[in-house]
Amino acid sequence: EYPNASLAAILWHQGETDVLLNNENYQEDLDNLIANLRADFGNDTVPFILGGMVPYWVNQSADRQALQQILKDTPSRNSYVGYADPDVPFVIQKADDTFDEIHFDANGQRELAGRYFDAFSSITE
Repeated sequence: EYPNASLAAILWHQGETDVLLNNENYQEDLDNLIANLRADFGNDTVPFILGGMVPYWVNQSADRQALQQILKDTPSRNSYVGYADPDVPFVIQKADDTFDEIHFDANGQRELAGRYFDAFSSITE
């Protein structure tokens, strides 16, 4: 137990398996998850930051692009939600995007982490 701990934000990075399983309820499931986590923590304004999937992988399929759009639109459906966009201000790429195409490499993870922080900052300022 950590008596001096506090919850600053919830970070969420997921979606690839839902594409592969063709989860037609992903948007509803995601919005319910956000509401339920906040209810569990007793804090309906805790920032919830989610990030987009690897652009190279996403761009190979309309289903992947549709789920990425659900992720990207989540802040318009929920309050105190931010989106770490792997496409803006530039597309996060690897030296060889075909290697482990579903995951970011270390450099991509570091870049996306900065975008998570920027999304967090835009909610908490």
